[in-house]
Amino acid sequence: MAALDSTYVELSRAKEHVQTYFDNLSGWAAKVESKSGRRQTVHDVLMRAEDVRADREIQAWDKSLPVSGTRLADRVDQDLTVDARFMAGKTPEMLWPVINEHGRQRGNWHVPAGVRAAQNLK
Repeated sequence: MAALDSTYVELSRAKEHVQTYFDNLSGWAAKVESKSGRRQTVHDVLMRAEDVRADREIQAWDKSLPVSGTRLADRVDQDLTVDARFMAGKTPEMLWPVINEHGRQRGNWHVPAGVRAAQNLK
């Protein structure tokens, strides 16, 4: 690994185990980055919009309240509200997490909460 351009080749040839030692890891990483630049993965480019939407939904989840801590808890079946959150506002909603195949929350299922909404759900 005497030259930066051969580092990838040397590291990628290992079949079972690679172990590297550095006396100045941050300096080495900075040098590699300055020569190759920060590269985006295909996921970074193609899934950026989905990641932004998922981040917004997680922020909404974080700002919402557990249904158990609201007056809505007395009016809704507890089995339905175990994992639910309540988001107040112009159009109050109950939120349930949407989990992807990797077990990560990637969004919320929004259900309007209110007298009219309750009548429509019956």
